[in-house]
Amino acid sequence: MSAYTYRVRSQPDYPILKWDASGARHLLVILDLDTTSIADLCDSACPGPLEILLRGEATHPALVRFSKENVLIHSFASMDSLIAALENALDQATMGLRLYALGHEDGLWKCNKAGQKVGMSRDEIQLAQASTTGRPVYCVHCGQHMNLIHTNITLCAGCKRHLLVRDHFSRLLGAYMGFQIDAECPGFIPAVEEVFP
Repeated sequence: MSAYTYRVRSQPDYPILKWDASGARHLLVILDLDTTSIADLCDSACPGPLEILLRGEATHPALVRFSKENVLIHSFASMDSLIAALENALDQATMGLRLYALGHEDGLWKCNKAGQKVGMSRDEIQLAQASTTGRPVYCVHCGQHMNLIHTNITLCAGCKRHLLVRDHFSRLLGAYMGFQIDAECPGFIPAVEEVFP
């Protein structure tokens, strides 16, 4: 029997973050404090000046090494304030910056969008999913964007339709597509299962 796992080509692949030695400066955005992922990144020294934007407390044990290396660490209480600070930092950045983002998918693609907005290429941005596989979902019926969906079927916060969370991912929208599950058989909703822990 084959060990093949079905995967839609549009689904992002998230490798482990590795410092890019070709970068002159490095900006690490930590959306979720995932100790294992941060520890993996900390195993090697950053090849240039490093600044960290963090959602959470800068006193986290995984960040101790960075605080000893004279790295600038900025902590933020909310995702919105972190993304605003990222956009500001990118607006002031010069050539040679490398952007690394670590966290849940919704936040990763907000970081990616901010980087692309200022002209960064895919090679200059690294994304790594950590802490949860909850998905960002875009309702194709009303345009509502929902975050951290853990189930195969979810209720749209906008139009109140029951949506099937598809495996198709839109990099432009930074979300998986959600389609009305009972469009052909109104009222027939299959069992809801947690499939994205």
